[in-house]
Amino acid sequence: MRAWSVFLAVALLGQAWLLLNPGYFSHDELQWAAFAHAGPLSALDWQDWRDWRAFQFRPLTFDLWLLLARGLFATPWAMHALFVAMGTAIGAGLLALLVRIGVAWRVAVVAALAFVLGPVAMYTHGWTATLADLLWVGLGMLAANLVPRLASTRAIAIAVATLTALALLAKEAAVVLPALAALAWVLSGRRREWAVASIASGVPVAIYLALRVGVILYAPRAGGAYAWSVLSIPTQWLAYLAFPFEPNVLEPQNALLASGKRLAIVFALLLALWALVARAQWRAAAWGVLGGALALGPVLLLQSPSNQYAYAHAAVVAGALAVAWPRLGRGGKGLVVFLLVVSTWHGLNVARQMHRVGTLQARFSPALATAVAQAGDAKVRVRLPEADSWVFARLAHDIPAYGGVVMKDRVIVVAHDDPATVDYAIDEAGVLRPAR
Repeated sequence: MRAWSVFLAVALLGQAWLLLNPGYFSHDELQWAAFAHAGPLSALDWQDWRDWRAFQFRPLTFDLWLLLARGLFATPWAMHALFVAMGTAIGAGLLALLVRIGVAWRVAVVAALAFVLGPVAMYTHGWTATLADLLWVGLGMLAANLVPRLASTRAIAIAVATLTALALLAKEAAVVLPALAALAWVLSGRRREWAVASIASGVPVAIYLALRVGVILYAPRAGGAYAWSVLSIPTQWLAYLAFPFEPNVLEPQNALLASGKRLAIVFALLLALWALVARAQWRAAAWGVLGGALALGPVLLLQSPSNQYAYAHAAVVAGALAVAWPRLGRGGKGLVVFLLVVSTWHGLNVARQMHRVGTLQARFSPALATAVAQAGDAKVRVRLPEADSWVFARLAHDIPAYGGVVMKDRVIVVAHDDPATVDYAIDEAGVLRPAR
C-alpha cells in the first residue's frame, strides 16, 4: 500500500500544472465543444458504429468525446482531472504488470513514474484531443495485466479479443497489439498464455484490416497530417527516440532540428544505453528496441509525427529498463538515472507549456467570441502577436462556435508582420486590444 501511495502522490504532484490548467491547448478541443453543444443529444453528430468505411473510424473515441465535451468543457479543471486520472491509471497498470512479472516494487514504481511524468505522457494527459490514445493504450494495458492473471485459456481469449476490439474502435493504432503479444510470447520463453493472447488479439485485428486496409491506405490524404511514406520510417523512428532527451522541444516533429553536436550526444547516449541493457539482459533490450518499434508501428509511416503517437512506446521502454535494472552495472544504472532525470525534466517543461497555453486560451477565446458577437454581421480581423503566434493561430482556426457565439468564417487572422488593417491586435497575454 505504501508503494501505491507514493506512486499516486508523486504522479499527481508531478502533473499539477495539468490539473490546474485553466484552459485548452488547441482548436481540436474548441471544435469538439462546439459540436457537443450544437443541439440536443439526439441531434449531435454521433459517429455511426457501422460506418467502417470512414477514414477515421473511431466511434468509441468520438462518441465519448462528444459526451465529455458536452459535460465538462465549461469546467477545464474537471476535464483535465479526468484525463490525468486516466493517464495515471495507465501508469498504475504498468506498475502492476511489472510487479506481476517479478520486478521489485521500488523499481516498478520509479519506472511507472518515469512513464507518467515523461514528455510523451505529459503531453497526452494534458491535451484533451488525445482521448483515442488514452483509450487504446489503456485497453491494451488492461489486457496485458489480465493475461498472467486469468486462470483459463478461454478466459484469456475472450478478454483479450474483447479488449482488442474495443481498442480498435478507439483508434486504428491498436493493430499493433497482436505483434506486441507475440513478442511477449517469444521473450517470456514461449509461455502459453501469451500465445493465446497473440492469437486472440489477432482475430479482431485481422477482421478490422480486411474491412479497413483499403480505406486507410488509399484515402486521399496527400500533403495532410495523415500523408504517409515508407521513406518516413527511419527519420520518424529517430525523432521519437531522441525527443524525450531534448528538454526544450515541445513536439517530436522538431526533435531532429537540434544542432548536429547535440543530436550526436543524444544518440551516442541511447546507443550506449541499449548496448548496456543488451549485455545485461538481451530480452529486456529486445523488448525495449524491437517492442518499442512495434508499439509505434504504423505511425512511423506518417510524415507528421506527434507526441501522443509514442504513448505506447514510452510505456514499453519504461518497462524494459525496469526489467533490466537489477543486472545493470554501476555505469548502466548511472546512465539510466541520468536519462530519467532529463526525461522527467522535459516532461515538467511540457506540462508547464501546456498550462501556459491553456492560460492564454482562457483569456483569448472568450474575448474573441465577445468581439465577434459585438461585430454583428461584420467579420473580425485580428493580428497575431510576434511571440506565440502559433498558439493563437491554432486557437482561432476553424472554430464553429464558442460560448454560444457562432464563429465559423467570421474571424480573419492576420500575421504579425502583415500591414493589412485589423480590428484587434492580440497581445502576448492573450488579450484583444482594439487597433483603431
